[in-house]
Amino acid sequence: GWWKHRNIRRAKTFLKPIAYYRKKDDQSEYSLVYVNILSGITHQVRITMQSLGHPLVSDDRYLPRDQAMADCQWCPRNFLCEVRQDWFDMCGPYKH
Repeated sequence: GWWKHRNIRRAKTFLKPIAYYRKKDDQSEYSLVYVNILSGITHQVRITMQSLGHPLVSDDRYLPRDQAMADCQWCPRNFLCEVRQDWFDMCGPYKH
């Protein structure tokens, strides 16, 4: 088929739960998760979390529309944000 000629990259992702939350009115559970993407594929975090059964809250792209709209009632924004910190030594590696 046509798949054998397609260049497929596997997403490499590191996940670590940081905090947990239970909504009082319906007892639904949520997690704050640190995600480190190692391969940099478009929408990698959204697709990875959805495939694991833990979609992003208020994700208007990958949640069913009714679920995304319900989420927006109590959480009007998607909390997916990028945090990056890289350290470079401008003089090269330390030498004794």
